[in-house]
Amino acid sequence: MLSSRTYEPPEQPDHPRHRPPGHPQKHLVRYTKDILSSVIQESGFRTMPLDYCTPDGQHIQRVPGSLSSEYFQIVECADWPIVSNTNYIMRVPSLIIDGIKDR
Repeated sequence: MLSSRTYEPPEQPDHPRHRPPGHPQKHLVRYTKDILSSVIQESGFRTMPLDYCTPDGQHIQRVPGSLSSEYFQIVECADWPIVSNTNYIMRVPSLIIDGIKDR
């Protein structure tokens, strides 16, 4: 089962991900949609996966503007003009999980 991105080649062997635990340059973590979503949910937010890879390797990209009914499940989203598109995101594709705080 795949658990990480499939749209880019793997990192080189000297990449920080391959360094042993405790190494001063081991600062990167390869999050999956499920792991990052659980961290966001533990912080009290509802999650909205936008850009991620499925366990079978399919790359999913969703634009918030097409998900307005999912965003507005409980209350109006005050930041909707800002988050309704992904123009502000500098690195796409990337793992993007939006966190929504319901009031």
